[in-house]
Amino acid sequence: MFGLANLILSLGLSAAPGDTLKAVPADSLREVPVNVGLAPGLNANGSTPEQVRNRFALNLAMNDAGAIDGVDIALGVARTRREMRGLQLSLGANLVEGNLVGAQFSSVNIVQGSGKGFQAAHGVNYVRGDFSGLQAAMVNVAVGKFDGVQSGTVNVAGPVRGLQVSLVNIGGNVSGAQVGLVNIASVVHGAQIGLVNISDTLHGAGIGLVNVARNIRLQGDAWVTESGLSNVGLVSGTEHFYMMAGATFDSPERAEVMGWNVGLGGRIGGNRCYGSLDLVSTTLVHDADLKREDGGRTRRHRELDWDANNLLTTRLSVGWRLLSRLEVYGGVSGNVLVSEDAVNEAKYVTPPRAYHWDATSTVRMWPGAFLGIRI
Repeated sequence: MFGLANLILSLGLSAAPGDTLKAVPADSLREVPVNVGLAPGLNANGSTPEQVRNRFALNLAMNDAGAIDGVDIALGVARTRREMRGLQLSLGANLVEGNLVGAQFSSVNIVQGSGKGFQAAHGVNYVRGDFSGLQAAMVNVAVGKFDGVQSGTVNVAGPVRGLQVSLVNIGGNVSGAQVGLVNIASVVHGAQIGLVNISDTLHGAGIGLVNVARNIRLQGDAWVTESGLSNVGLVSGTEHFYMMAGATFDSPERAEVMGWNVGLGGRIGGNRCYGSLDLVSTTLVHDADLKREDGGRTRRHRELDWDANNLLTTRLSVGWRLLSRLEVYGGVSGNVLVSEDAVNEAKYVTPPRAYHWDATSTVRMWPGAFLGIRI
């Protein structure tokens, strides 16, 4: 594939777009409606294919034309010197030295001008100018502005307005979203969703294990709930969006429940006071007190019940910034506890005075409250 790509690049990138056509005005191209042949010089376009416009072209090894308004098919390479309007299809590579309006399907698609439409390739899609539409390949590259969707293994673009989805996404200023394992951008207005998210400035949501941006704050977080659960963790986010992760444990008197939690939320407000809404998922394990029959005698032993409870909490809170690094917050919550795999269907989290509703034998719901600090 790399040898073929080098061949196409040598054909197409040796001169700037349109250099070979400056002496041929667009309206003076000779019309050859149908071109069928074996290769350049062995078809209806003759020895000067750069001066020909085709409506339909079908060639075995390589097609070469000044412009295509229609369909261009080649088993090897389909080359258009000026602009391509319509469908370009080949097994080897498609090369448009001018602009593309339409669709390309091949192993390698190259547009030296700007593009509008659809590119699909087994290997590489490349547009030197701006592109609007959809690129789908292992590697997608749009050097200029990109409006639309890039989907593949690696996506690279200049300014992006739309969506990049791949293992690795690289963009300039992004207005939209990047979704992948690694997302890299300059300024993001939207979302980065992945394992590692890197940007100069993030205005929106960064959802991932590692989020890096100049305006992201990292805070320590601690809060307690009405059910006696204590929580400690970290909060990472921008002015209006944050993620949280930490550990949870039971009251010291019982010390039977422990686990971990993750969450995400949004906030609005000023420098001193703000309101926030978030969703926290907590996985709880229980130090279960079990009975075991041993030689006619009942023996008690303790065992961690790893799949005991899953607690989903929606929280509405108000916070106050007392100092530049110190915040206190509190509010109300809605809690849904699922304990389908708990030993003996036990519910290891119970609000005070049992003000709850057991919707089923495995689902418990109740309203709650919480209070916390962030530093």
